[in-house]
Amino acid sequence: MNLIYLYIIKEKSINFITNFIYFYIIMKIVYLAWGSLLWDSTDLPITIWKLSTLQLPLEFSRISDKTKGRLTLIIDSKHGTNNYVWCSISHERNINNAIMKLREREKTVIKNIAYINLKNGKERTFNTASGVTKRIKKWALKNDIDGVIWTDLESNWKTVMKNEYTNEGAYDYFLNSDLETQLKILEYIFKAAKFGKIQTQFSNYLFQKIVKW
Repeated sequence: MNLIYLYIIKEKSINFITNFIYFYIIMKIVYLAWGSLLWDSTDLPITIWKLSTLQLPLEFSRISDKTKGRLTLIIDSKHGTNNYVWCSISHERNINNAIMKLREREKTVIKNIAYINLKNGKERTFNTASGVTKRIKKWALKNDIDGVIWTDLESNWKTVMKNEYTNEGAYDYFLNSDLETQLKILEYIFKAAKFGKIQTQFSNYLFQKIVKW
């Protein structure tokens, strides 16, 4: 009887550990991308990037390089244009490890890395609007994804420029930048269009202006 009892306990323990590992540790985790990750995924443990069915509002409304550099593409629910974004499955099966990998690649603080863990219902977003987060979650559920991670940068335009973001304002910023910064802005926007098929109100506005030069 004791041997049978011990055997049952052993089997239950193995099942518990197996289920725990499957549901809480081994996960199908994807990264979302729309900018430089598409052409430079250095040190990020991923498969190939694939165009998803998820649309997010994107715009070049953040000034990078310590507020003196190129315009960066971010999720911007106020000014953004809906674009299909890209996704790639992480080789990491632990969401905390996957988050740290993206943080290291982006060279940013942890609060700028958003995630949704559909296994335990936890999530962290500081800058992505709640409606956009719900859209990401709905997409993940539909595609049997356990965890979603993305770069969650905010628009710093109003803080830096002291006015509301507009296409005209972004164009003026471009014109008043030095040549090196202008080339960085053009390169980034071109690569976003080439590798990510990204078009926004500002990128279209800028290209229309350039054509008239």
